[in-house]
Amino acid sequence: DNGNYASEIDVRADSELKKTTDLARKKIAVVDRPSVTRYALAAAELAPENVTWVDASSYAESMRMLAAGSVEAVVVFSGASKEDRTIRTLSVTSSVPNEPIFVRASLPIALRQKIERGLQSLNQESLQKLGDLRALEPIDDHAYDGVRKTVARAGLSVAELAGASTAH
Repeated sequence: DNGNYASEIDVRADSELKKTTDLARKKIAVVDRPSVTRYALAAAELAPENVTWVDASSYAESMRMLAAGSVEAVVVFSGASKEDRTIRTLSVTSSVPNEPIFVRASLPIALRQKIERGLQSLNQESLQKLGDLRALEPIDDHAYDGVRKTVARAGLSVAELAGASTAH
């Protein structure tokens, strides 16, 4: 695990769909439309205006929709359905940095460094309890250049995704 994660577009194992272009004019369940991994990455792989996005309240609901045939595909985090023999992965998206921790730009540098040292001092058990984390790695803003390009390719903006996530 390199600290990144991706999405996958899954279909039923018995589906005749073989590639992402086959999803044109199809219904695709998505759990969290403001999410980069659960929507924007998949939208960038498709022509988002050529599919019908169907909002699902949970991963389980999206899988029920797929099993019932009310959608032809689902967007889930990579590996979510690897044990399910009734599901086939059609496509895996590009990856993005996982679980970022941000601080505001105006936060005094001394306080920022204190927070960083505190987080770096956490042991494996504490990281696991904090959020199912394995490690913390420093990154800079350039780590998100690919994300910004992907979001733009999907016809979206990071501001739109951030605004959508706070609108609930």
